[in-house]
Amino acid sequence: MSKLLLLDGNSMLFRAYYATLYTHRMSTSNGIPTNAVFGFIMMLNKAIDIIKPDSILVAWDAGKPTFRHKQFAAYKGTRKPLDEDLIVQFPIVREFLDATGIKRFEIEGYEADDIIGSMAKTNSKGMTTILTSDRDLLQLIDDTTHVLLMKKGLSDMDLMDVENFKEKYNLMPKQIIDLKGIMGDSSDNIPGVAGIGEKGATKLLVQYGSLENVYENIDQIKGKQKEKLLNDKENAFMSKELATIYTSMDFPFTIQDCKFDGYDEKVNDFYQKYEMRSLISKTTMTSKSYQIKTICSFKGYDSKDLLLMPVNSKEAHLNQKLYGFMFFNNEEVLYLKVEDALEDSYFKNMLKHETSLRTWDAKEMMHLLQRYGFYVPLFKEDLHLAAFLLHSQATDTDSLISSLGIELPETIHDLLKKAKTLEACHIDRLLPVTCAWTWQLSIRQDNIFDELKKDIEGMEARHEQHKELRHEKHEEKKFARELKHQMKHEEHEKVKQGRKVAHEEKKEERHARHEEKKFEKELKHQMKHEE
Repeated sequence: MSKLLLLDGNSMLFRAYYATLYTHRMSTSNGIPTNAVFGFIMMLNKAIDIIKPDSILVAWDAGKPTFRHKQFAAYKGTRKPLDEDLIVQFPIVREFLDATGIKRFEIEGYEADDIIGSMAKTNSKGMTTILTSDRDLLQLIDDTTHVLLMKKGLSDMDLMDVENFKEKYNLMPKQIIDLKGIMGDSSDNIPGVAGIGEKGATKLLVQYGSLENVYENIDQIKGKQKEKLLNDKENAFMSKELATIYTSMDFPFTIQDCKFDGYDEKVNDFYQKYEMRSLISKTTMTSKSYQIKTICSFKGYDSKDLLLMPVNSKEAHLNQKLYGFMFFNNEEVLYLKVEDALEDSYFKNMLKHETSLRTWDAKEMMHLLQRYGFYVPLFKEDLHLAAFLLHSQATDTDSLISSLGIELPETIHDLLKKAKTLEACHIDRLLPVTCAWTWQLSIRQDNIFDELKKDIEGMEARHEQHKELRHEKHEEKKFARELKHQMKHEEHEKVKQGRKVAHEEKKEERHARHEEKKFEKELKHQMKHEE
C-alpha cells in the first residue's frame, strides 16, 4: 500500500517558531531569522523517518478571505498579528521545499485543512498520514487516514488512529465537528454555545451522537443547559459548519505528482545559503558506505583534537559492555578492540598525556574507561553537551543526532530492541552504527563548535542588549520617581503657599474687622459725646 504524507505547512511552521523562540533563536550572519525553518525541517525529517512515505504534499493557507469568512466575518478574527521574524521565514521554507523537490500547494478561498482533507479522500486506496499540531484535522481520521499529532516541542509526536482517538476522547473522529459546534473554538473565534465547554459538549454527544440529535431531543435536556442550547441554536449549527473540513476539492495535479524519492542533493546549496551547517551533506552522507579498519595499536596516529568514540552497548551505565574504541583518520574509521587497547602502551600513554581529547558523552566515556581499568583523562570537549546547547528542543539521543544532520543505519532506540536475527546491542549491529556516527560527527565537529561559539556570542550580545535595556528602564524609573517626587514637592509647596496666602488673607480680614469695630466704637463714642 502506497503511503502519502500530508503536512499542514502553517501549523508546523508556527509550532517550529514558537518552540524555538526562547531556546534556540537561529539567524544567519546577515541577521535573517531561521529558527522556524530549521525546526520545520527537523519535524519533517522525523515524520519521514517514521512514515517512510512514497509521496509528500505540503498544504498552505492562501490568506483571507476564505469561504468561511464569507459565512462568518469574525472567523479567526481574534488572532494576533504575526511576528515579523516569523513572516520573513514563510518564503524561506517554501524555498526549502522547492530545493528538496517536495510538492507544495495553496489556493485562494480555501485553507490548508481543506487541501489536506480533499487530498486524503483522493488517496482512499493508499495510507495517508497527516503531520500537524492542529486538532481540527483529527476529524479526518479513518481506516486509511492517521494523524501524526505534535504534542510538545519538535520531537514529541503522537500517531492517532481511530482506536486511540476513541480511547482518548470517548468519541469518534467525525464527531469533532459536532464537538466544535457546541463548545466552539476560541483560537478560530468559533462561538459555539455560550456556557457549554468540552466536558459538557462531550457528555451530550456520548448520549445523543450528533449536534442534530441533541436538538431533536432538546426536550429531554433539563435546566440551564437546555436554555443555553436554545439561545445559541443558530450559532451551534454555524459553528459546526465552520469547523467542518471541506473534502471535495479538485486538484490540478495527482498524487503521482507528489512522489518523493528522497531529498535532491541541491538542498545542500540551501543549507549553505542559510548557514544550517549541521544539515550540510546530509543527503550525500546517507548513501555513503562507511568502511571500518581494525587496528591492533594506536602507534603512529595523531591524538591532537582526537574524537574518541566508544563502541559499547547502550544500556544503563552500570550494565554497559565496552567492545573497543573508534576514531576518524584520513577518510577512514579505525577500530581498536578493548582487549588490544588494554595491551597497547601507545593508547594508554595517549590517554595519560593528551589534553585535547573530544568524545560524544564524556560522562559515559569516563565511566567505561574507569570500569575497564584505563586511565581516565579530562576530556577537553563534549560533543553531546555542545549539541544539546545548540538543539535544546531535542528530547532524546536520536532526535539530537538527527538535529545534527547525522543519519545512522539504526537509531539508538532500535538498537535497544531485538532485531530479526540479532539480539539488542549486538556487536554486529553496534559496529556499523558507531562507524557511521564517528565518521559524520568527526567531519561536523568543528562546525558544531563554530555554531555554538556563534550562539554564545549572540547570547552575550543579547545579554548586553538586555543589560542596556534594563539600565535604560532603571534610569527611566529613576527619572519617573524623581519627577514624581519633584511634582509632589511642588504640590506640597503649592499647598503650603496656598495656606500661607489664606492665613495672610484671614489675618488681614481680622485686622479689617478690628479696625471697622474700632471705628464704629469711636464713632459711637463721638456721637454720644456730641449728644
